[in-house]
Amino acid sequence: MPLLIQSADTTHTTASELATLRQYAQSGIAYGAYPDETYSIEAGEEYPVRPGDQADMWVEDDFLGERMLKLKVTDVSGSSDSDWLTIQARERS
Repeated sequence: MPLLIQSADTTHTTASELATLRQYAQSGIAYGAYPDETYSIEAGEEYPVRPGDQADMWVEDDFLGERMLKLKVTDVSGSSDSDWLTIQARERS
């Protein structure tokens, strides 16, 4: 089994202590920060959706429970052989 040793890469920062780097990486958790989640939604092509648009959607599933997602559209794609658009969105702040 290979041995994994952690070391600080200081080529792009002045912090050289691994504990300092780890504390910075974990500090977002203390403030309630989390990585952006992206949602994929399909909608009919009759809706003129563009990146930057906002959408409020009620969802209910085992993971999210029942709640309203306040989303901002980040990407819209589709094809000429389908009547559906694929919309990528993330929660807006």
